[in-house]
Amino acid sequence: MKPVSVVALLIRMLCAGAAAICHQATAADIRVLAPNAAKESVSEAVTTFEKSSGNKVIVSWAGTEAITKRITEGEVADIVVNAAQNIGRLTTEGKLSQGSRTDFARSSIGVAVAPSAVRPDVSSIEGLKSALLGAKSIVISSGTSGRYLSDLFNRLGVGEQIKAKIKQPPSERKSVTFWLPVRPSLGSSRSASCST
Repeated sequence: MKPVSVVALLIRMLCAGAAAICHQATAADIRVLAPNAAKESVSEAVTTFEKSSGNKVIVSWAGTEAITKRITEGEVADIVVNAAQNIGRLTTEGKLSQGSRTDFARSSIGVAVAPSAVRPDVSSIEGLKSALLGAKSIVISSGTSGRYLSDLFNRLGVGEQIKAKIKQPPSERKSVTFWLPVRPSLGSSRSASCST
């Protein structure tokens, strides 16, 4: 398959959503639930799609866990953008249509420290464990990446030792904006690279 930009792929998804809900040749409102982490790409796709189609896209932004909860509780959306494991779970539960999942991005987890702090060596398992144990405080996401990191810390055997110094912002708030008043010595954040 020829690579396409995330914006082009999102526009295709919006077109498919519009086609599914439009039964006549009039403009339609398309409801999208999307995570804050994808705001830039989704917003660009929505603007392009609205200009070219005449359809209006109504986007509701939330954290990945909040989106999952809303769909589980019965909220209906034409398009749901969420972490792959959450889409899988919602599909298995019958909340999303089988075969409708389209992967379009890959998300990585990064480590950040204050500009004045010594940069920790996390290039090895032992280096990561040492950085975690030596940190005064640690900020991780309340969403999918935070759940992954909590599991990782336990698998590394340091979960209980660092539990008291882990801070998690509410799902609706990005970890980076949470860092400023908390001033952690170690924080994590996701970065997304998009591909098809």
